[in-house]
Amino acid sequence: GELAAFIAYAAAFPDTLLCLIDTYDTLTSGALNFLLVSLVVHDLGYQPVGVRLDSGDLAYLSKMCVETFQKSVPDRDFVPQLVIVASNDINEDVLLSLGDQGHAINIFGIGTNLVTCQKQPAL
Repeated sequence: GELAAFIAYAAAFPDTLLCLIDTYDTLTSGALNFLLVSLVVHDLGYQPVGVRLDSGDLAYLSKMCVETFQKSVPDRDFVPQLVIVASNDINEDVLLSLGDQGHAINIFGIGTNLVTCQKQPAL
């Protein structure tokens, strides 16, 4: 499942480990599985990059991910450098809303709303 996918990805790309963690349950599965793999990657001499959120309440989940990382492995020096990437039909309104809510997102992946006309159907 998810842990096996993260391990396979880390084996192939140990120096760019950025995992999409909201496939099953973001906080009780994705974030913890990412931490397990990132601990090994870090012990092998690589810096894990972070996680990507692509669904759900991005502001809340981003803050909870940071809290989970800090509480789960407070003594590991790589944890403060982990980034949170958010995607999921992000546009100006979403960015403003996230700002109003407060968030812990470091990078926004803006795809569909950047390259398509919003009055036309898009995948």
